[in-house]
Amino acid sequence: MKSTNKVRMSDRMFARFREKRGWMPAFAVCLGAGLMVAGPQAVSAETPQVGGTLRAAWVGGGAADKLDPTTWLTIMELARISAVFDRLTKINENGKPELMLAQAIAPNADASVWTVKLRPGVKFHDGTPLTARDVLYSFKSAVARGYFAGANFSMIDLEKSRVVDDLTVEFVLNAPNAEFDRVVSDASASIIKDGTTDFSTTAIGTGPYKIVNWVPGVRTELARNEAYWGSPVALDKLDMIEIDDDNARINALLSGQIDLAVNVPPYFAAQLEGASGYSVVYGSGSTAPAFYMRQDKPPFDKVEVRQALRLAIDRKKCVEVALDGRGTVGNDLFGPSHPSYARDIPQREYDPEGARKLLDKAGVGELEVELVTAPVVGMLECATVFKESAKKAGIDISIRQISPADLYNTQSVYLQVPFGTTEWKGVSFQEMARTGLLQASYANETANKKPAFDAAFAKAEAELDPNARNGQFAALQRSLWDDGGYIVWGIQTPVTAFSDSVGGYEGLAGAEVGFLPSGLGNLWIKH
Repeated sequence: MKSTNKVRMSDRMFARFREKRGWMPAFAVCLGAGLMVAGPQAVSAETPQVGGTLRAAWVGGGAADKLDPTTWLTIMELARISAVFDRLTKINENGKPELMLAQAIAPNADASVWTVKLRPGVKFHDGTPLTARDVLYSFKSAVARGYFAGANFSMIDLEKSRVVDDLTVEFVLNAPNAEFDRVVSDASASIIKDGTTDFSTTAIGTGPYKIVNWVPGVRTELARNEAYWGSPVALDKLDMIEIDDDNARINALLSGQIDLAVNVPPYFAAQLEGASGYSVVYGSGSTAPAFYMRQDKPPFDKVEVRQALRLAIDRKKCVEVALDGRGTVGNDLFGPSHPSYARDIPQREYDPEGARKLLDKAGVGELEVELVTAPVVGMLECATVFKESAKKAGIDISIRQISPADLYNTQSVYLQVPFGTTEWKGVSFQEMARTGLLQASYANETANKKPAFDAAFAKAEAELDPNARNGQFAALQRSLWDDGGYIVWGIQTPVTAFSDSVGGYEGLAGAEVGFLPSGLGNLWIKH
């Protein structure tokens, strides 16, 4: 066992579990790109069984959760959106757009107009056929409700966009955009019924599951959509349960209260690997835990302070301690598994002396800052490492711990505190920029208010040649690496644990690309 002092499950409880379940050496095999399974399931592939209920636990929800697909902020909300709604396209495991509700999507010569042909025969959960009117309404309604859609879909001229026929929509853009087939994969682009305004008690989509019961911050009970247009769903029901506490989530799995746990801390996974009756999946992706500094609030309005803090964190130790070594060192950028990632930018190293020189240059003496964080998959542990490593640069970091449910509470913490904690799941640079780096972005965590950045980003999106476009994206990433407000200390290896009764987990637990989890419709359970 590695670094037993990191494991919060008591040794006595785990010893009892071993006696009850039996103990066997851990083993692992690879199942496709980026997916490694350790445990009993690694040796057998079975035919899916139809029926049954699967209970799955997520972290990060809260009482403020909503069913509206445009207002998401938490991992739990994104999982629910993925289960209930569909979009015109999705991002596949190679980081490229793939058709979903769209049967075809194509631009004109300069990518200023995009025509979408819908799949025929798709129905909403209430039996209403999907039409082009629903699609156009979904985008108009999303923009009107604000949140992420306000900036993400600002390139669409919704007055000029039109319904061509029942299954065809023409999107007219305010300026050419060669990335539009990626834009419409966003969670906020989930398709809803024409005229829908109320999401207070339920939500109707075209996704693989439909809502039976929803208790905010507690659970969402879903039933199979019998008329789903895609691959048939095996489960009768999927019960999505919010369990923020790591100990409670793992104990619920071991005691049989749940069948699958998402966002498992790596230090628990190391012990679960050898447990008879349970398996652990190590996926791949670009999930980036990070600390954000708001550039509109002192002392982070000084570029030297931001640069100094980036040099004052021991990233390698953060990955070792906070992720149990299962991950890679971050470089203050997002999306390393996507083609647009700027791979030529040098890795930023731990340099407390360089940090001290920057602070002296800015006329800053002993720097004291408060970092707000929560115990979510390594965030608190890395904050503790950061606190110690920054002392060598004369920086005093005090840590304010909050609950995971409050991490994205916009009333008191999120987008409010000068120095906070965040996590971006699997997104490319351009998706992250639309959502969090433009002046109008709803999740502009670092207060990146630079008209020149916005203009350069729009120019890059209009570039038709993908290599040239990625080159322009790389230049923008370099500007953020030089003076931006993010400290991306690591790239997580996503970990999912489940009982040996669970099948069809490969999509959910494999490659993470984009905000939305995939593969929920492929899950099945022995019964």
